[in-house]
Amino acid sequence: MASQWQAGQHQKTQPEQEKMMTETHTEETAEFTAKHGALSKALRMAGFGIAKGAEPPAIQGVVLDTTDGNLTLRTHDFSTYLAVKVPEASIIRPGRTVLNHAQFMSCLAGIAAGETTAAAAQMTVTVNSDVLHSSDMDVPITAYPMEEYPAAREAAGTLATVDGAQLLRQLERVLPAAGDDITLPVLTSVQFDLKGDTVSIRATDRYRITHAVLPAQRTTDDTGKAHALFPAATLDALRKLLKGYDGPADLGIGTETVTLRLGDVEVTVRPMQGELPDYRMLMPEPTTSVTVDRKALTKAAKKVQGVLKAKSLKKGQCIVRFQPEGLTVFPHLDQEERAKVRGMAVSATITQGTPDALQEVQGAFNAGYLLEALAAFDSDTITLHLCQPDAEHQIVKPVLLTEQGAAKEADYRHLLMPVRIQE
Repeated sequence: MASQWQAGQHQKTQPEQEKMMTETHTEETAEFTAKHGALSKALRMAGFGIAKGAEPPAIQGVVLDTTDGNLTLRTHDFSTYLAVKVPEASIIRPGRTVLNHAQFMSCLAGIAAGETTAAAAQMTVTVNSDVLHSSDMDVPITAYPMEEYPAAREAAGTLATVDGAQLLRQLERVLPAAGDDITLPVLTSVQFDLKGDTVSIRATDRYRITHAVLPAQRTTDDTGKAHALFPAATLDALRKLLKGYDGPADLGIGTETVTLRLGDVEVTVRPMQGELPDYRMLMPEPTTSVTVDRKALTKAAKKVQGVLKAKSLKKGQCIVRFQPEGLTVFPHLDQEERAKVRGMAVSATITQGTPDALQEVQGAFNAGYLLEALAAFDSDTITLHLCQPDAEHQIVKPVLLTEQGAAKEADYRHLLMPVRIQE
């Protein structure tokens, strides 16, 4: 791709690796009872905070913490720290125990074998130190000394609260644009910006930028700005684990950690140093805006993607030709085949600018990126905001996609970089 957004220059030097610490020894081990279903679900959630094969062996365990009168499962991989509360657990003895997570999960499944799903979920189980008890059997679980478990970092205090369902939906829209190039680690993150009574989140891989805004309620007297980078892979895993969650989401941004709390789940990370490019510098000042039926454009783009795949051009371009009467969408094929191609017509309405401005104007886009952009919207129509084309009638500046309406009023914006076709 000829044009890319440069973000590496925003990256700052990573702090030195922290020295390993261990938990302060607790003399008492944990004892509690819980429902099998709730404990199993919490263990599954806690599992994504474990790095398989990491050293020391205790780091592959899960801490069963009952010291505050609740049952909290704690895991971490030195960069992501997870705490999951188990609802309606009864604490018999306050304390902490570290059990092998994988074995604990397997033994929980084993003692429920032969039961219906409903019956298994309602089974009462007891954990006393390193022994799992049910009404039918007792099973020992591999345990580790508490002093061998590396200490977790403290969670950041809450600065603002947003609607959890809205946050998860906006993450679903924003995350596809996050990069996966580990040589540009800043781009593998999502940036949270807290300003006034809003939280904005954005991601970019240099070829597109996604940006969403949510209303927020401040929880402290501090109304200043704050921002932090949160690993995109961690947010994606969290989004999938908490699908359907509709409670509040708390955001904490500290100097050493960043924390998200959604119901019984708390995820804390060490923030990456740096900052994503300022999207406002890349947002176009459109000269023309065109509103189209989203499903129709999606259908056309899928057909193009299918043809490109059939032609072994999986990373090929989807050409969108703009005309006063509508759009024509077709694949960019080899020179000798182009004259034989007929694209799919999609009706469109000009909402800004004049028909003459669209005469024979066209833009080339990565077909997969275009489809992901279209899928991020829920509305029946979307508006494409275009800048002035070049002398060859090609769109070379970013195209902004919003729901129908003014670009600056949208709570979600998707900026897509066109591909310059070299004939």
